[in-house]
Amino acid sequence: MSIAWLWKNKVIKISQFLLVLVLITVWIFSGWPQIWQKPPFPPKIQEAKAATVTLLPNAAGTDTNWTYVGGALDYTNLQTDDGDTTYAYLPSGNNVDHTVNIDDTALTGTINSVTVYVVGRHFDATDDHQIKVKMAAVDYLAPSEYSPTATYVTYSWVMTTSPVSGAAWTWSEVNGLEVGVETDVFDGQLKKINSVGDGLLILNFR
Repeated sequence: MSIAWLWKNKVIKISQFLLVLVLITVWIFSGWPQIWQKPPFPPKIQEAKAATVTLLPNAAGTDTNWTYVGGALDYTNLQTDDGDTTYAYLPSGNNVDHTVNIDDTALTGTINSVTVYVVGRHFDATDDHQIKVKMAAVDYLAPSEYSPTATYVTYSWVMTTSPVSGAAWTWSEVNGLEVGVETDVFDGQLKKINSVGDGLLILNFR
């Protein structure tokens, strides 16, 4: 039996062993096919899932031009969706805005989007409003207006990037954010915005 044959045979065995090892490693990390269910083996690959957090009004904003009705007559009127029990309204005026501060958060992670929700309705006539945010004392309006109906409807503005930088949101920007609405066309009839709307903020982050 020659040395060359022994060496060749050894190389073949080592190669076979390495191939089996690679296949086992790929199988384990691929999670398929599973040969055992309780507990599952190999384990399935865990996908990263985005989380959301809801931030509510916690103080008056810079712009306080609407009138509170019911409740404590302050920003807390805009924390819960309770119909006509508590709300803010504007009897007349064009380009009149109202904002509130929102909760700060110590969360970390990549922010995928920031969504502001407004719940509102008109009283006797229709008009147009825009959702707005205030950042570093500068106003940013949603790209489109909404026309309230006679019943409460939820309107939203989804922002995947910061209006200030055009890049991904930072947590410091979120913590310094004010949210609210601005009238565009108003006919002088009673206007209401429901409690949960002016200031409900939902963050989607990873």
